[in-house]
Amino acid sequence: MKRSLILVALPVFFLSAILSEAAVIISIQRLDVDSINPAVSESVSAGDLRSGGHLYVDSGLAYGTLPSYLINADFIQMDNSDNAKSDYQLRLTLSMDSKIYLLIDDRVSSLPTTMPWVANQGFADSGVNILTVGSNLPYSVYSMIAPAGNLTLGANGSGSANMFTVVATPVPEPSAMLISCVASAVLLLRTGRRRRERDCSVTN
Repeated sequence: MKRSLILVALPVFFLSAILSEAAVIISIQRLDVDSINPAVSESVSAGDLRSGGHLYVDSGLAYGTLPSYLINADFIQMDNSDNAKSDYQLRLTLSMDSKIYLLIDDRVSSLPTTMPWVANQGFADSGVNILTVGSNLPYSVYSMIAPAGNLTLGANGSGSANMFTVVATPVPEPSAMLISCVASAVLLLRTGRRRRERDCSVTN
């Protein structure tokens, strides 16, 4: 019994470890003509999102308390000076099917008009808000499922609001897959035990 449990648990453990360590965002590329602030550029941080981390490469604004599903996720530190750039385009290359989160400053007025690409891409408001440290600026969390490959994000469209930020997690998330695998392993072990009990009863 113990040997069977170990044999089932090891692949589950390694699968979970591989998924949690694999980078979701392989690369990013600006597709608009130029950046307003050429001295800085967006930066991808793989598996490093945490409370207190900086939202932007050009600002000390930091994330407050984060929901558990965003902690240690891949994220992009955006260039906040691009917030009013109307032709902004950023292409993400994803290594796997992913859940993409946009954290959008609540001061963006009339999102369907200002950022129509958000709904057009399939992003939906999750109902979750994240506050920044100190200033307590609220950001709404939007999400969508994106297949492996390229995904292009559009402009923030508002100089009176901070630039949106981007977070990515694998689909399914490692924790969800781990739970599913463990449940399947337990079912297999129970099935095997019942078969052995039936065999013993027949023998006896």
